[in-house]
Amino acid sequence: MLIMLIDDLKEVVGKISTNETILEHHSKTLTYHKPSMPDVVVFPKTEEELVGIVNVAKKYKKPQGCTL
Repeated sequence: MLIMLIDDLKEVVGKISTNETILEHHSKTLTYHKPSMPDVVVFPKTEEELVGIVNVAKKYKKPQGCTL
């Protein structure tokens, strides 16, 4: 299922990463929440890409998060 999710994200967003170093970097937080490793990191550039990401996440019932 993860491979299908990543394939769908590739169709929606120009740049995504499953690189372990990138995933680890985006797993950290400045909040009290315990860090957790994401499955994939996406780098949207447009509102259309953001909407596509949310739709893919809903399709696969995955939570959405944002790191600034």
